[in-house]
Amino acid sequence: MGDGVTSSVNAPANQADHGAASSSTDSAAQTEFAKAKQSAIAEKPTPTTQERNKESGLAHHGARYAAQTGGTDKKNLGATAIGAGVIDRHPKGRTLAVPNNYDRAKVKAYKERINDPFDRGVGIRSVQPGTRSRTNDIRHRQVNEDMVDNFAASHGGRPPGQQVDHTVELQHIIRPNPAAPGADTVRAKDHRFQDARVNSSQGRQGQLEDQRQIRAGAPEDVPAGGVARVRDLNKITNTQGYRTVARAAGVYATAGGTYAALKGVGEDIREGNFGSAALGTSAYLGGASELGAVANLAITGSQSTLLLNGARVLGAPAAVAGAAVVGVQIGTYLNDHYVNKEGSMDAGAWAEAKTGSRVVGGVAAAGYAIGSAVYHAPEAAVDYAKKTWTVDPSEVDWDRTFKPWKWF
Repeated sequence: MGDGVTSSVNAPANQADHGAASSSTDSAAQTEFAKAKQSAIAEKPTPTTQERNKESGLAHHGARYAAQTGGTDKKNLGATAIGAGVIDRHPKGRTLAVPNNYDRAKVKAYKERINDPFDRGVGIRSVQPGTRSRTNDIRHRQVNEDMVDNFAASHGGRPPGQQVDHTVELQHIIRPNPAAPGADTVRAKDHRFQDARVNSSQGRQGQLEDQRQIRAGAPEDVPAGGVARVRDLNKITNTQGYRTVARAAGVYATAGGTYAALKGVGEDIREGNFGSAALGTSAYLGGASELGAVANLAITGSQSTLLLNGARVLGAPAAVAGAAVVGVQIGTYLNDHYVNKEGSMDAGAWAEAKTGSRVVGGVAAAGYAIGSAVYHAPEAAVDYAKKTWTVDPSEVDWDRTFKPWKWF
């Protein structure tokens, strides 16, 4: 790699020695190319009406199939995985209101559990039958007591004035529910030291807020769809309606991507593109499994971890391939239009001159190129939007607009 880097770094110095020869060679090559082009035009027969119509049809559909191999559009392989992600991040259920004194780390832990379809064990915990306590049973369960003790021991003991806080409060871990695989379970990572007064205040305020929500009709032991501090409940992104719309969009994108993948697989097999067909099959199976999990939850009220695992395992190859294709396209576009190549070579040459190391020069050149790409990324995004987006109804590709699985 050192020799390849050095040739790039020393390019400016070599240009002076080879400039005249390169110019002469380029001029001769351009002349020969022009002659060959004119000869080809002269020898080319006049196309028939059928041929012209065929060429017109190919031109019309060329953009649609330009990035495809066979029937599977590799840019869109991750569409089903993206749709599934939207579904996961906008689950069904009410917004759990928590006190304003809950800190950011605490709210983040709640969101993690709510948005994890393999968990969803957050809501309002009911009172244990025959008692007046919501948390006595789960608090004194041996496995949970051991987790508290182990956490304290692993951190050198409990500091004075500190208590081991459950980041997700025990009163917000619901009892067993078929829609929540993680119900009635405490995560080992949801422990931390906290000032005893703050810990007590958060627990007490949480109880009062739970009572307020129960009086307003909130169900107990039902998975929450979101969480927000009381002061943030009115934000649109914290509302149940917003999550419903977003979840529907995720289902639509997943369904469309699944159908497109299946259609592409059929075309790939007919054309003998079996590698592309395999990736399309991955996208199809991943999407179908996710839709199956959604349907199962809606019909039976139970979350199928088998289907959820199938969506992730079977759809992983397509998601990785799709992300790689899009990533390469973005990187190529940035490199071709925005990376300062001359600055990169100058930086490499300067670093090599100062250190005498080709490796350091190469690293400096690569680092400058990466920094240049990152610096120009916002500008590139704006330019790309200007070139590809329009508000003129006559120019809008309505078919693509209403099919999110074709956006990538």
